[in-house]
Amino acid sequence: MKEWKHSLTPGLVSIFLEFAKAVRDKGTNEIHLQTEVTLSKNGYNNFQKLRYFGLVAKVKDERDEPKAGCWLITRLGLQFLQGMSPAPKWVMTFRNRITEKSEELVFIDDIQRTFPRTWFQKEFEFNIFQGRLL
Repeated sequence: MKEWKHSLTPGLVSIFLEFAKAVRDKGTNEIHLQTEVTLSKNGYNNFQKLRYFGLVAKVKDERDEPKAGCWLITRLGLQFLQGMSPAPKWVMTFRNRITEKSEELVFIDDIQRTFPRTWFQKEFEFNIFQGRLL
């Protein structure tokens, strides 16, 4: 068993941006990862790491059980996309549990300096609680 260090990299942020586009296009904050967003094999394999940073979470059903394959953008994830809140630069995990977080925080601009964010800064107004675009 090994403890793993995961960094919030440009590649991971690119995966998050593709997911956010799928949410915007669908108009609801519930996306089935395999059928409603197009990612590379690497993207699918690394997507779940975004939860360690608090950017995405599994969707739960009415019994509070995880819905298979369904994910949503968290409040922190939305604020991160909009450049309003930072996320930890790295996290350490052991058996899928966070054991340590970086005290250094990063904003999306620190990671994706060249990506034009206007589509989600201005157009991506999302009501997290109602689960739909405004």
